[in-house]
Amino acid sequence: MLASLLLEGSQQAQKEIDSLVGALRAGLPWFWSEPNKRSKEDHHHHRHDSPQRQQSLRAALVSSGVVDGVGIWKTRLLSSVSVIQFGGVATAALSCMSPQGPGCCDFNKGERVANVLTSLPYAAIGLHSIRRRRTAAGKLWGCSMLGVCGASITFHVSSGKWRDLGRKLDYWMIAASSGLLTRALYPNLPPAATAATIALTPFRPFLVSAGNAMAMESKFLQRSFANPDLRGAQKLHSAACLAGMAVFAVEDASVPHVPLVHATWHCLSALGTSLVNAVLADAEELHPELTLDALGDGSSSSSRGRQLRRQQQQGGDGWVARDQQQQQQAWQPPKEFDVAPLGIQV
Repeated sequence: MLASLLLEGSQQAQKEIDSLVGALRAGLPWFWSEPNKRSKEDHHHHRHDSPQRQQSLRAALVSSGVVDGVGIWKTRLLSSVSVIQFGGVATAALSCMSPQGPGCCDFNKGERVANVLTSLPYAAIGLHSIRRRRTAAGKLWGCSMLGVCGASITFHVSSGKWRDLGRKLDYWMIAASSGLLTRALYPNLPPAATAATIALTPFRPFLVSAGNAMAMESKFLQRSFANPDLRGAQKLHSAACLAGMAVFAVEDASVPHVPLVHATWHCLSALGTSLVNAVLADAEELHPELTLDALGDGSSSSSRGRQLRRQQQQGGDGWVARDQQQQQQAWQPPKEFDVAPLGIQV
């Protein structure tokens, strides 16, 4: 929306400048003549610049809509220049954002439908993670996977001028989700690192996603050596990621176009992403104090401890006496085993 408004403002400013130039051409034709002719005629026109010519110049400016009153054309010209400058700065900022262009998928309706359908597994992964993850960071990553699904569908159904924005949204959401995944796998990660990735996302989303993916792969591989239960999931995850990278490269460089290559990448990416839940579960076992259950039990146990201490302070010695009496009643000496009914003589 901001880009379209800036584009309209720049176009309107260009119209204002064009109308001003047209008026000047009509009122001062000698100014727009060729240099050799103007040098000969310059003195002649200045000597014989009659009031009729000045009136014709003003009439031309008024008819072109540039001048509505004395001095207004200056204000309108300056405002037009400022709009052009602001639009240039905004255009330069947008040009620095990545990615650029509409992308190289969705060549026909069939591929568009396939790409939308293969985006739905990301939502399933997000819902599963929200239900199964036991930390706040893990559940937040699950919510981000719902955003990845929505951004992917938005990109694949968009067209025209909205397609560039949809592609940016797709890349940015993937980068943000990868950052949240790194946060869930590395609980001790400094907040400044997360803030830096968020600030870099609009300009280098692919770089952010690649860095977070490398951190995740390193953690997955490291934990698979320490925990044998993760080895199967890690091997399948690595195979899916390598195949997805190969398909992504084919999509980027394929001439002629390979049908359904982007939908295939969606499927491989969803498979690799779903297996990340295994290493997330392992991280929750390594840091049980960060789970929501542990945080809830900690608060309830502390409240129970405060209640017991308060009762002891109120009860005084009577509380201690009752406690000792309860312990004596709970302990009973063992009874001797009577062997007489068994006919055994001792």
